Order: sequence, then structure tokens, then C-alpha cells
Amino acid sequence: DMLWELFDDPALIPPFGASELMRHIARSPRYLALLPLLGQPLGETLERWGVGHIEPLRTYLNAICQITVQAGVDEAESPFALAAIDYYFRGTGHIHGGVGRLATELVTAFEREGGDLFMADGVKSLERDGEGWLVNSRRRTVRANTVVANLLPQAVARLVGRSTTRLDTLADDVASGWGAAMLYLSVQDDALPSTARHLELVARNDRPFIEGNHLFVSVGDRDEADRAPAGERTVTISTHVPMPHLTRLSATDAAAYIDGVHETMRATLQQRAPEIANHVVLEMTASPRTFERFTQRPAGYVGGIPRRAGLHNYQNFLPRPLFDSLYLVGDTIFPGQSTLATAIGGLKVAGQIASR
Repeated sequence: DMLWELFDDPALIPPFGASELMRHIARSPRYLALLPLLGQPLGETLERWGVGHIEPLRTYLNAICQITVQAGVDEAESPFALAAIDYYFRGTGHIHGGVGRLATELVTAFEREGGDLFMADGVKSLERDGEGWLVNSRRRTVRANTVVANLLPQAVARLVGRSTTRLDTLADDVASGWGAAMLYLSVQDDALPSTARHLELVARNDRPFIEGNHLFVSVGDRDEADRAPAGERTVTISTHVPMPHLTRLSATDAAAYIDGVHETMRATLQQRAPEIANHVVLEMTASPRTFERFTQRPAGYVGGIPRRAGLHNYQNFLPRPLFDSLYLVGDTIFPGQSTLATAIGGLKVAGQIASR
């Protein structure tokens, strides 16, 4: 409850003003309960509370932690994990029309507020120009007083043509994380419940919740007619792929590895949700290479920085520019990945820029 109050009122997340500081001071006795959890993995916290041996609980928490803080029970930083595992009960909803609908609404709101959006016009480089920047894209050059980059740190360094210690550290943290293997399915409509469903499927509890052993499955709503042909429904399935392993493989071995992950995904789906698996009309696959191609995220990294146990998780609360007047937003900065977290992170960066 204490941590979710911060998400409910982002003004309490640094940076904040004097009134917010006073509110934190008034709440400080409650914060003392968190101190023993700082830097501790959730697994140790569960043991301390005497519930670490309850296998159904560990399975549930492993699944939730993997999809939210990008680490399992034995690695996840306790305060982050304890907040994240409650997200099912904090107003989480299905976006009618899919995440693409959310993107469309964001674009509409941006343009309504006077923004200019240039599609299919990728930025080639960022050059320092006095106190501002020259943004050189495929079709134009724009001079900007401030640049906000919704990119991975590796991509920022590439555009600027140089790196910094902070960028290198962020890039290493991202590289320790994940890519995703995907199955995009069109499924017979009458085989599915009428409303949207979001499922977490686990084949074996005693294996890591990655590489097809754990699936996150999103089933579209029946009345989302524009997402699939008549009589069919979209089902999107993802699993985590460890990038430190994948990036060491040759192209041939990487392809074979991803093929194996997709096969494991199909087997887990058949085992745990045959009502979906037995009624597939069309299947398309994706891998980290797909994400790199279509989203330009280097190597196809997704999910931001895993929140593995350690005090380093609390070092980057304040939004700071990577270079003068160049800020980073997205899943790499605090508080991390998810629609809610990236929105709050962007809000704090915007506030920091506006205050200047």
C-alpha cells in the first residue's frame, strides 16, 4: 500500500517540492518497515516470513515477478517485487483495441497539444549546436533546445557518436536482461470466452520461467473486430529470452535456438491452454531480431533493466540529462518498464525540463 501511494500520486516521487517533502516526513515511520528489505531478494523475504516453502505461492510470484520486474523470486529486489506483484489488484485493465490503440491515442493527444509528428523519418545523428542540438533525420534537420530520447542507452550513444560512464553503465545493465520470443496467433472465435483474457502459463515449476517454460498470453476481446478476420480472434504470446546467451551465438545457432524456444512455447500452450492451441488458424513468430528490425531497439532488447536485488536500484531516482539538455525516457529510467512506470518516468522528466 505504501509503495502504490507513490504511483497514485507521482508528485511524491523525486524530484519533489517542499510540500511533498513534508508529506514524506509525516510518513517516515511507515518507511522504517521497508529498511530491512532494501537490497534483499524477494526469496529471502519470503523465508523470513515463513512462506518461502509454499510451492504454489512461489510459482505465482515467480510468474508475476518475471513479467513485471524482469527477475525471478530469488533475484528480484524485495520492495520493487512486493509492489509489482500487487498490480493485478490495482486497476490493471485491458486496452480495447490493443496496445496499438493506446499508441494512436497518445499520438492524437500529442498533436492536439500542438506537437508535430514525423513518421517514417528516423533520426540519423544528434549534433551539439551551441546550447542546443541539431537533430538530423532521414528527411530533415531540426534545431532543438532540448532533446528527449525514448531510446535504449546504446542507441543514444550511437546517435551522439560518443558515450559516457553513465551511458555505458546503463547499456551494460540493459545487456544483462532480456529479449522476447513471440507467437502471434489468429484463433477461432467460438473456441474462446467472449471477453479479453490475460494468462500466465507455466509448464514446469522447477525450471526457469523463461524460454517457453513460462508464457504471457493475451487474448483479444470478441468485439475487437478490426484486429482479426471475421470469426477469429487475436492471441499474443511472449516468453523471455536471455540476451547474454543469445548474443554469444552465431547467426545459424541463434536461429536454431529461437526455433527451439518457439517449439517449447507451442508445447506449453498445448499443455496448459489446449482450448487455444487446438483452434489456431494462423501463426506468425517473432524474435529479438524482429524487435530490432521494426522498433530499432539495439539487438532487440525489451523490458528495460531487470530489478535484481541490490542498493543500485535506488541510485537513479532523479531525472538527470545524459548530456546537457538531452534526456532519456522509457523503460531504462526509474521506475522502469510497464505502461504506468514509463508514463510516470516521462512525467518526472517533463517536470524537470519545465522547471528549467
